[in-house]
Formats: sequence, structure tokens, C-alpha cells
Amino acid sequence: MRAWVAIWLCVLIVAVFVVAVVARNRQAAHASVSADALAGPDADLAGVSGYEPADSSAPVRDVLAQHCATARCHGKETRSGGQDLSPGYWRGNLVGITSAQMPSHKLVVPGDPPHSYLMDKLRGEKGIRGGQMPLGAVPLSPQEQGLIEDWIAAGAAE
Repeated sequence: MRAWVAIWLCVLIVAVFVVAVVARNRQAAHASVSADALAGPDADLAGVSGYEPADSSAPVRDVLAQHCATARCHGKETRSGGQDLSPGYWRGNLVGITSAQMPSHKLVVPGDPPHSYLMDKLRGEKGIRGGQMPLGAVPLSPQEQGLIEDWIAAGAAE
């Protein structure tokens, strides 16, 4: 009789353990689904070749934050040339804005990099006023310039 009690006790312990594991896995699966839902529709497509995330301006924002929105140039405090290119302000201070140096030019013309004065300044093109940007620093790499040019060509969206 004691053997049967011991066996039933073991079966009961295993059953409780299995129920606990299943419950924990369900919670983990639910949390995973919730996290995926919060990550947005782009979460599963990030590695797909040719796929552009919804915030296609993020790389441009990051390049400008690193090279332009510095304490001595176009940051919140200094605003050299009246331009604040810090995150949260950069797009509104570039897209469709007339250049203070060249009033006949817009800094960024959505869909038209060749007519966007920002590209001329970043490349140090002939005919710009002042120096190549970033002034007194290493110019943006061709890849960084390409990110900005592609963003403008795509319509300079947020």
C-alpha cells in the first residue's frame, strides 16, 4: 500500500510541475506576442533585403546628430547660422527652408537632391557661400552623404 501512495504522490508532483511549466510557457508566449506587437509591423522585416523601415529618416537624424548638431555648430545652444539640427528639430529646420547664405536656394527640396543646397554644402561644391560642412571638421563620408541624398530623393519624409 505504501508503494502505491508513493507512486501516486510522485505522479501528483510531476503533474503539478507540468502544469506550472505549461503556465509559464503560456505567459512567456503571451509576453513575446505583446512585445512583437509593440515593436510594430517593421520588427519582423528588418533583415529582409530591400526593406525600408517606417522611420527611414532615422539614419539621417543620426548622421546629423553626430556631425552637425554639436555644441560648437548646429546644436540647441549654438544654432550656427540659425540652424538647430538636433534630434527633434533637424527636419523642420531643413525641409523647404530658404538658405540664409543663398536666399535663392532651399536647404532641402524633397525629391530633388541636385537642387538641395544642403547637398552642395556637404559636398563642398563650387558656388557655395562659406565652407564645406561640417566646417573645420572631417567631411561626411560618401556613405553618409549618400544616406542624406537618398533621403532627400525619397521625399525627405519623417
